[in-house]
Amino acid sequence: MFSHKRERARSAAKQAGAGAGAGAGAAGGGTGAGAEPLWRRDAEKAGPLRVLEWGGVARAAASWAKRWGALHRGHLYLLERQDAPAPLASANVWLNKRALV
Repeated sequence: MFSHKRERARSAAKQAGAGAGAGAGAAGGGTGAGAEPLWRRDAEKAGPLRVLEWGGVARAAASWAKRWGALHRGHLYLLERQDAPAPLASANVWLNKRALV
């Protein structure tokens, strides 16, 4: 049976054993300065998305915004564009969240 907790521990042990430097950050971060984060490098799916955003007075106006998304180990990372340095938001898709694909 697959266990995400066990897989994270195994991945952390591999990184520590390889002498990769700084450990992974809170957002699934990378190793060392300038390294690409794991969620970006090892994403199961990545591509353009359209996200419904609410704005205006009292957040009453809705508009569809173009974004870039990456799915990595059950987390959906939303970026403003593909080469953005950091995600705008991330959410665990296994905790009563809904995503339309």
